[in-house]
Amino acid sequence: MKKFAVTLLCILMILTLCVPAFAEDQRYKPITEITEHELTQFALSFAKVYDSSLELTAGNFVPVYDADDTLIGFSVSYYMDGDPYGYVLLDFRDEDPVSEFSFGEGVDGPYEQLSGPAAQIDAAETGEKKLVKLSVLDYAVPSYEDGPGVYITSTGDNLTAAELKSAGECETQSTQSSVDHGDVVYDSWSWLMIDGGGVYGSGTNVYLKKYSRDKSVITAKDVEDNTGTYACAVVALTGIANQENILIGSVYNTYSQLWVYTNTYVREIKNGITYGSTDVDDFMTGFKSYCKAVGKTCNAERVTDPDFEYFKQRIDDKTHDYSICLHFRANQEKEYEDGYREERVAGHAVNVVGYLIANYNGYYSQYLAIADGWWSTLPRYISLTNIQMVSTIGDFFEIK
Repeated sequence: MKKFAVTLLCILMILTLCVPAFAEDQRYKPITEITEHELTQFALSFAKVYDSSLELTAGNFVPVYDADDTLIGFSVSYYMDGDPYGYVLLDFRDEDPVSEFSFGEGVDGPYEQLSGPAAQIDAAETGEKKLVKLSVLDYAVPSYEDGPGVYITSTGDNLTAAELKSAGECETQSTQSSVDHGDVVYDSWSWLMIDGGGVYGSGTNVYLKKYSRDKSVITAKDVEDNTGTYACAVVALTGIANQENILIGSVYNTYSQLWVYTNTYVREIKNGITYGSTDVDDFMTGFKSYCKAVGKTCNAERVTDPDFEYFKQRIDDKTHDYSICLHFRANQEKEYEDGYREERVAGHAVNVVGYLIANYNGYYSQYLAIADGWWSTLPRYISLTNIQMVSTIGDFFEIK
């Protein structure tokens, strides 16, 4: 009997040791198994960090792929009383899957903004909704008007699947928080995925003192419609000039003046729009010259690869009043019609208008609020920890 009891005890101990290992294997699941219920719970829980009083619903779950056509996450839209009220984009390759988000009346997600009503109807009928993430800021959707296998990007380019893959090479794969399972996975035990698991306990949302949604926001569509041109760096500086109240005439006249001051040059002409590029050094010197022309002194500081804390300190500064621009630079390979392939460093510039810190039980997530000329929904919050670029540059301007 004693021998039997010892044997039984050993068996129970072995079974006890095996259970956690088995359960742990079931914790991280391929994101192909994630449910709309889990995505809804995640999205609504996260929304509480922005404004705990918001009464939102979630829907329009759009699969997000990388340029290699691997499923990496989902875009989830928010609604208030049935009308669009923002989105959250989840990229499960990263430790914090919330890659970016935006809240506000009439705010659509990247898929809705890029695809347009007609394409959304086609996608709803075929069940082929798809958003491709090319970089932390650039997306693409199938172009139903141009036929199968063609995509339209947030920069207005029409690309084939092969060209899309080449364009997406600028983004480096991020490290997952879980062990290497081969496929992109999600944490099914996350408190965000469980009913009653809790919501973010608090959030800190801070804007620049001079930020104004009416002034700091200059969109690509508005610029193209009024000037027939577009250059992201010039748009960013125009937003800063507007919030600093140092316009020369109208917003679009100021934009045209800044194009000249920054030595912006024509990169290409497409569909009747002239697209420009601005050297990063001319960006700062040109803006300082512009400020001098309007009777202002511009003290400028440039920092390479600034972290979140650097931006936070400047935004929180009580003795100085900054306007801020953030440059993204990434490797990119462009293939021309004759087959020639060119390695280059591509970039994008945005006006930084604030930050948000999400907190749950001591776990913090940090986001910058940006006025991005590519989009009409602002502010757009992005996670600096999810940016895998060649480099970033922060320009901090104090105008007196």
